[in-house]
Amino acid sequence: MEEDPASQRIPLKFSEYEEEPEFLLLELDKELQNIIEQNPDEQVVLKAGSDSKSSVLCTSNSTYSVRQLIQSNSLLLFQSSHPSEWTLQDSKHSYLELEQIYGSIIIEDKISYWDEDAFEKIPSSISFQEFICQVPASENEIKSFLGSNFIMKKDNTLYRMSPSYIMTLMDWIFAVIHQLRADFSTINVEKFKELARADEIDTDAIISVLWSISRTPFLSPVDTVVINKSLVCFWIGRFLLEDVITIEISRFLLKWREKLPENCKDLVSLDILKGFYFYTGADMIQYFSSSQLPRDPTRCFQVLFQAKSKWLYDEIWPFVETLAVDKSKVEALLLKYGRKQVTKNGVYINSRSTW
Repeated sequence: MEEDPASQRIPLKFSEYEEEPEFLLLELDKELQNIIEQNPDEQVVLKAGSDSKSSVLCTSNSTYSVRQLIQSNSLLLFQSSHPSEWTLQDSKHSYLELEQIYGSIIIEDKISYWDEDAFEKIPSSISFQEFICQVPASENEIKSFLGSNFIMKKDNTLYRMSPSYIMTLMDWIFAVIHQLRADFSTINVEKFKELARADEIDTDAIISVLWSISRTPFLSPVDTVVINKSLVCFWIGRFLLEDVITIEISRFLLKWREKLPENCKDLVSLDILKGFYFYTGADMIQYFSSSQLPRDPTRCFQVLFQAKSKWLYDEIWPFVETLAVDKSKVEALLLKYGRKQVTKNGVYINSRSTW
């Protein structure tokens, strides 16, 4: 009886080359696969993570955590295949798993302060390109952060500004708007630079403030900007609360309204500052910045429950929502590190542990 050709065994050859290229297998989700396949100019970059033991993969717009997974089965990589012979290039027991995350952008140890007296002694800081390379986040995430957090670019070097200096510059901007009888919707950038030079005010600093209160993309060469009233209200409220730390709510709201331009006063609401305060009593709040929390979930919840052992669900959510892109995973983390308690006064998240 003849043997069925389909059942014949194919010989397996092993590569004879001593020096073979190293392979790492990378698992792509459909979205990332489409980005790479449909955009030939798209750059995919591996960077060191926020700690020395981790890495991230970045496209232009997104950041992914990279985790090596070991599996019991072998993955066989063939150099070539032939109907009668296959040549094995390598075998792997692991691959790199990707999960989309929010990029971790920390400026405290990288970007120096610039202030009104900096021309006398220019501080050393980091260049824009160095910052892009060192920060574990995509380039557009970084640019968005820089453009919305009062970061100034001067001679290709990045500087940050103190809240008091930013408030001084905002006061000057609002005074000029009032003087020119201008509207928030049509701010002429060149006119403001001209007036800043006349008043011996740093034009780069003025442009940085205009970017951050108008949602203008970082480094955009625009002729006019539209000042966002909600951003003006948010930043002035945040800076005032950060300065006093703990304050009675009614007193803070009054102080906040007094500091705002007339056309922003009606926007005052504690909802604008969610993620930057918590209640210490029925009528008291304390400044607490979500941007300063650790990105590691265990450490993040440790800090949160050390500050307060019992949180209203709506109160804690803004502090943890960036721990994962997938909101169901954030919910899972809340239940992992806290206990949900439903009462007639609302839903609470209580600490599971004594930290």
